[in-house]
Amino acid sequence: MISAERDPSPVPSRMGRRRFLGTVAASTGALVVGRMLTGADFAFADVVAGSGPYSALGAADANGIQLPAGFTSRVVARTGTAVANSTYTWHGAPDGGACFAIAGGGWVYVSNSENGAGAGGVGAIQFSSTGAITGGYRILSGTTRNCAGGPTPWGTWLSCEENGASGKVFECNPFAASQGVVRTAMGSFNHEAASVDPLTGRIYLTEDDPSGRLYRFTPTVAGNLSAGTLEAANVSGTAVTWVPTSASAPDRQATTTAFNGGEGTWIHGRSLFFTTKGNNRVYELALDTQQLTILYDAATTANAPLTGVDNITAHPASGDLFIGEDGGNMEICLIAWVNGVRQITPFLRITGQSGSEITGPAFSPDGTRLYLSSQRGTNGNGITYEITGPFRTTSTPPPTTTTTAPAPTTTVAPPTTTTLVATGSVWRYLDNGTNQGTAWRAIDFVDTAWKSGAAPLGYGDPVTTVVSFGSSSTRKFITTYFRQAFNASTGFTSLSLRLRRDDGAVVYLNGIEVARSNMPTGTISNTTLAPSTMNGADETTFLTIPISGQLYQGKNVVAVEVHQAARTSSDLVFDAALIGTGNTGPLPTR
Repeated sequence: MISAERDPSPVPSRMGRRRFLGTVAASTGALVVGRMLTGADFAFADVVAGSGPYSALGAADANGIQLPAGFTSRVVARTGTAVANSTYTWHGAPDGGACFAIAGGGWVYVSNSENGAGAGGVGAIQFSSTGAITGGYRILSGTTRNCAGGPTPWGTWLSCEENGASGKVFECNPFAASQGVVRTAMGSFNHEAASVDPLTGRIYLTEDDPSGRLYRFTPTVAGNLSAGTLEAANVSGTAVTWVPTSASAPDRQATTTAFNGGEGTWIHGRSLFFTTKGNNRVYELALDTQQLTILYDAATTANAPLTGVDNITAHPASGDLFIGEDGGNMEICLIAWVNGVRQITPFLRITGQSGSEITGPAFSPDGTRLYLSSQRGTNGNGITYEITGPFRTTSTPPPTTTTTAPAPTTTVAPPTTTTLVATGSVWRYLDNGTNQGTAWRAIDFVDTAWKSGAAPLGYGDPVTTVVSFGSSSTRKFITTYFRQAFNASTGFTSLSLRLRRDDGAVVYLNGIEVARSNMPTGTISNTTLAPSTMNGADETTFLTIPISGQLYQGKNVVAVEVHQAARTSSDLVFDAALIGTGNTGPLPTR
């Protein structure tokens, strides 16, 4: 059963603009449910049915799946059958899913169960670094109709109940059996999916109801989902604003906007993509500008291949969107830039299972494997598959010339962003008060003897990992050291650091200092105190700092030393994210 007392334990984290054709003023709908969006509300993207980046679908393989040339499928789990190398019987009605990297290699695929009457929950399949199945287990039980959900940047799984006005969100550790905690502040409604903005920590949620809303949850403390502010979207033209709402019931305010059957969500770059099944649409919300557009509409796309729009995910490297069908002809369709045009095309088709739906598409952390389920499979029993093949690793939307009233304009798809280190990540840290000199900053410094824990780290304030300040509350350690390794394969036109620190910090990238925040000039040692002022930021603030530094192919390291302003300081807090923008091609090796 689920526990309302115990939080998931800390776990490791791993996560182009379309052409506008003009905007027409929004119409007004029935106030009893809020304004329903119509086709006239948005500028439409010129997504067209096309051949896509891969070859046409071939004949069905032994598993009844049609795929492009070079791709293969295998069955990894079946409802009612034990997962390989485990005693866990795979659950019925497999639905939303995601993958989580395992420290040291391998990954876990989690899958919701949409069974009702308390028979839902979440199961997991564990894979080795070679893709071999090494086990399976249940991570959440006793819940109802767990439909979709989403991963967090700090490495937990948000499982959403599609259970009417009683539906809740549960946060689970994907690596531990029999746990999970309800997050009541995220609302009670017919939850479908959730996506976390890695830059702000806000969670966007869909509601599977013809009068459903798009919600946004802002935690009081980033990464801590026990408390926060819940809002619902108001759409005017293409602009989205947010209206406070109650967490105890579905939002039906006249000042908020109805979406017709909210389904899957996914964040890639600085865009939130979400779907609605009632009108077969894919939307894109620009997170930084809060501008919304319809990326795809089956009713207005000639020869539209995608119907029964449902779960959505993005390939981590290319940004190509993969959307599963609830019904339709059992396809996953792909939206991708091809030869200067954003095309939609079938990527996969499951034959002989027309009474089912495709659920839970999710990529392995390295992007080489796609997982998905046929929820009712054959004879009502779900089947979970793995697709392996030559997924493309780049997708560069080109500059495009568009015509908008009253005159032609040229728009350039903005560069995508890549989260190299996410907030809430697991960091190595040293909290014994010793002087580490300079060697600790280097890429190849051996930090295996250091402790590890998920951010935010610190003491005296709400944190995920508590670090030591020593044996005396009046002679606390001045400096605590943190290290985070990450992989990079391409360079970036710009890098930015999001830093939460109390009181001051010095940041190094691959051994070279790239930023100081609330620290004096000159040489810094382990006894250097930060200024007594926080320099315009309190301990809850994330500062965005542009940085420059050399990245290398493969392993890179961010190292941070956090300094107190006084040995009697009551608290210490640290968290950080590293974001790359644009793509400058291959990196040098060291």
